[in-house]
Amino acid sequence: MTSKKELVDRMVERASLNGGTRLSRRGAQQLVDGLFRDIEEITADGTLLTVHGFGTFYTKRCEERSWYVAAKGKRYQTPEGTRVKMRSRLKANPF
Repeated sequence: MTSKKELVDRMVERASLNGGTRLSRRGAQQLVDGLFRDIEEITADGTLLTVHGFGTFYTKRCEERSWYVAAKGKRYQTPEGTRVKMRSRLKANPF
């Protein structure tokens, strides 16, 4: 799994490799945060956000649930609420 920090690092690295406009880590972080915030705001009222060739973002109402992680010996709980989900349109590459 890639974290937001790793995504920001990749954006900065690619910008410098392409010889284009210089992109600072702070600028890349603001772009990533802004993109995620916009996706959340657009889909908040049930509107679908489709990025052609990539996928569709949508919201789903989720009930409260709990689960147990045996390795940690702890029980966790997720409150009910609305979550942003995505259906990918990309072909999965098994290797």
